[in-house]
Amino acid sequence: MLEFRVLEGLKEFPYGKAARFDSVSNRLIVTIYSDGADIPAPELESIRAMAEELADGVPVTIEISSEDPPRAAK
Repeated sequence: MLEFRVLEGLKEFPYGKAARFDSVSNRLIVTIYSDGADIPAPELESIRAMAEELADGVPVTIEISSEDPPRAAK
C-alpha cells in the first residue's frame, strides 16, 4: 500500500506522520505533526523529496499540523 510504504520510508524523521491518498486530486497527502515546533526548511525539503521518491510518481502534498498525531486504535 502506497501510504504505508511512504510512512515507513519517513521513519527517520522525528515527527508524527499520517498519509492518505486523495482520489479527487489523485495525490498522496502526507501530514507531518510538528507538535508546535518549527520544522527547518532543509529538513522539510528532505521529507518532501523522500516522500516523492517513495511514491513512485504519484504527486505528493506535504501538510504541517500543530495538532497531536492520531493515536493507534487498541
